[in-house]
Amino acid sequence: MKCVHVIQTPKNDILTIVHLTEQVTVSMNLIPNWLAIKFMEKLNDMFLLEKYDSAEVKVPTAQECEKLYSYYNAHYFNNILPQNLTIEVSTKMSRAWGKAGFRFAQDANGDYRVEPMFIKICSIRKISDFALKSTLLHEMVHIYDYITNPQHFIVQKNGIWQKVRYDTHGNWFMNNEVSTKIRKDGFIIERYVQDEQKSGAEFSDATQLKAQEKVKQGVYALVGIFDGKTYFKKITYGEAYVLTNSSKLRDLKSRYKGCEAMYIVKTTNPNIALKRATTRLHYINLDINNECEILQEVQ
Repeated sequence: MKCVHVIQTPKNDILTIVHLTEQVTVSMNLIPNWLAIKFMEKLNDMFLLEKYDSAEVKVPTAQECEKLYSYYNAHYFNNILPQNLTIEVSTKMSRAWGKAGFRFAQDANGDYRVEPMFIKICSIRKISDFALKSTLLHEMVHIYDYITNPQHFIVQKNGIWQKVRYDTHGNWFMNNEVSTKIRKDGFIIERYVQDEQKSGAEFSDATQLKAQEKVKQGVYALVGIFDGKTYFKKITYGEAYVLTNSSKLRDLKSRYKGCEAMYIVKTTNPNIALKRATTRLHYINLDINNECEILQEVQ
């Protein structure tokens, strides 16, 4: 896909459009003011909406996310989403690329509503503009769901408010009119991050440096063996006290069918330091006999 960049001089009189290797300069002095404004708006639309491939990957910033949020709120959501929603980037999100948060708020009559709180975008990786836009739009659809469909999350039955068990990436999320329109524009709205979004992504320099420092302290992981392959679940740094609750570990081992063995290990493998597992088992090519110090076997 092609890439559009808009550059304007401080005097707002010359506009340069760089379209791949072609460069066109337009003198704004030759265009009436009202037409110049429309021209700028159209170019801005092209830049923000166009799905384009770029060799450049970069760490998302809050300022960039806020600008995109404001634009997409108007373009796709008719400004239904909160104008002052907290938009931030986070280095503490290891597995998710984005997160949309809410809370249950109670009014003076005792009725509950779903109140959107924030959107967080993971900033431990350098990603493409397309990946950032698709991720942000994904989270904005969640915010749209909170506002327009509170019954998906909480309902009143017999005078009692009850939370609802709801698949937030189910039929409504995938097939509502906004998600459908976003997909038609070339962006990705799916349950999980897709390969096209991951293309070219790499851990940021700061993340890699942090991992190197943590490796020096020793990386502690809970690993399980399934069909001869190693999977890890939790990671911590320094002392392994987080992983030494024996009763919880036994329950964990029994929960995963087919687990041949489970160990607490210490390693200096930087790949583990970069992959902070949370709730799921993650495969890693790790030779625990040669690359790890086995501290404890979970019986």
